[in-house]
Amino acid sequence: MADTDRLVIYYSLEGHTAHLARAIAEAAGADLLALEPEKPLPTRGFLKYLRGGLQALRKEAPPLLPLAKDPAAYRTIFLGTPVWAGQPAPPMRSFLRHHPLRGKRIALRCSCRGMPGRTLAEMRAALAGENEMVAEKIFVWRVDEAELLREAAAWAKDVK
Repeated sequence: MADTDRLVIYYSLEGHTAHLARAIAEAAGADLLALEPEKPLPTRGFLKYLRGGLQALRKEAPPLLPLAKDPAAYRTIFLGTPVWAGQPAPPMRSFLRHHPLRGKRIALRCSCRGMPGRTLAEMRAALAGENEMVAEKIFVWRVDEAELLREAAAWAKDVK
């Protein structure tokens, strides 16, 4: 059983989204769960963009490693993903397809360097129905990281 009723679930390839997830978890008093694909993408070079971008554009949902925590044990779920080609990263899509959430309070966020595209709309649509959507936030990496982490912590505290 969970020590808290809040869980931050995220995917991060290069660590930016992970930094936000840790700040949100700390501010919200939440547990943390990183999504990990069975076959990790390269973190450097052209192949990172080619393989990751193609997966996103094709709306692929690559297999994930087993989850370290059970989302069913939590009441409030914070979901975070980077934006890839205007969409959620494929590992987040995998989670949404294969680990349905029901009867949860959901706070959505994405992080990007530019436009978020349809990222939050796609996540919202995947969760529609039996969940209560309590918050959404787009974090744009144009400000300094410390300021962005403060913004993430303040947002998490506002999620009631």
